[in-house]
Amino acid sequence: MNITVVGLGYVGAVAVAALSKAGHNVLGVDLDQGKVSSFQQGICPFYEPELSELIASGLAAGKLRFHRLDEVKEPLGEIVLIAVGMPTQAYGGTDLS
Repeated sequence: MNITVVGLGYVGAVAVAALSKAGHNVLGVDLDQGKVSSFQQGICPFYEPELSELIASGLAAGKLRFHRLDEVKEPLGEIVLIAVGMPTQAYGGTDLS
């Protein structure tokens, strides 16, 4: 299955690694070019045990790709997972506006 994950923070990065390990073709996208570049090299830009190894494995198998969101020119896939930060209100509740 072709899956796109938007947002490459802790949740998105783990999702792309796990989905590619499960055999899916995964496209990870983010706005941060530095983060995208790190993932393209098989390096997780933050600490998460074994995540860099899973990312490198997915890249080597051809199951995983990374791009900046504004560079994506192809259909996003059959499933699009949104894994971006959620703004909060002063009291800690979720701001859905």
